[in-house]
Amino acid sequence: MEIARRCKIESFTPRRLPFDLALKFKYNQDPHIEVSNTCFIETQTSIPVPRIRDVLSYKDSDNEDAGLIVMDWIEGQTLGEWIEEHTKYPPVHAECMDLLFNHDLSIAEVDVIQAELDSMELELDLSHGSMIIQDMRNALEELRSIPAPSSSICGLGGRPLLWLRNFGNREFLPPMSNIATFHEHLLRIAPLAHLPNRKPHIDLLTKPVFEKHYSTHFTHSDLHAGNILVRNGRLAAILDWECAGWYPEYWECTSIYFKVRLPYLKTHKRFWEAVGVFSDQYRQELAMEQALWPCTGDLACIHDS
Repeated sequence: MEIARRCKIESFTPRRLPFDLALKFKYNQDPHIEVSNTCFIETQTSIPVPRIRDVLSYKDSDNEDAGLIVMDWIEGQTLGEWIEEHTKYPPVHAECMDLLFNHDLSIAEVDVIQAELDSMELELDLSHGSMIIQDMRNALEELRSIPAPSSSICGLGGRPLLWLRNFGNREFLPPMSNIATFHEHLLRIAPLAHLPNRKPHIDLLTKPVFEKHYSTHFTHSDLHAGNILVRNGRLAAILDWECAGWYPEYWECTSIYFKVRLPYLKTHKRFWEAVGVFSDQYRQELAMEQALWPCTGDLACIHDS
């Protein structure tokens, strides 16, 4: 356990080991969740994932689940790094970044510069991106093609789902027998009784979604540019499967949008638009989710005006 204590860092980035291996530390969760999901994807699809070599679980000093995963090291840059390399910035962008990081500014001055950065038109050059875009399309289609064992919303084997709905806070979602129960849960965690001015709008958006029939699909549920590796313009691996499980068919779309909703990630959003994730097929579902997000977690405490 001494090795585990030394490895406990506030980062999910695996450490490279000799012999092309990687060591990943897991805290506040059982490492077998990520291991079983990763192995499931390896056996059920052609999506590249790290080969798991060993796993160790234990209780930490606070009696919380923790562990270590030994897996193959996969060479590549993150999708975020790839996007950065292919983004064209206006000259004023460098000036703004220099002011932010190399000068002592007031809060008001920082806000002005940040607003200017958010409003900038950035160009994502996808002229050399056709292969990675197609690889991601294929990967998402393979996930959707995995036969669902039931209509339940749950993790593999019917276990609870680890999810990030509460703005990054890791919580466990209990297994639910159907999508209707899952939708009820979405409303239950948004304390609309304390946000009366938002409720009519939420009701208007949820009604058509809740009346639809959906299938369940195996969903990564935490796809973002930091857990996708690119090598030579192709998909090298998709990482971090601990939040994966059986969700409504639209959940991958809304989950990805949640990750790129902020203005400074506009080029990331454009990449996913090129992949075709944000189609009109789930326009109503995305509108519902966008309305529910500010009612969930810390943002629900904002005064309802």
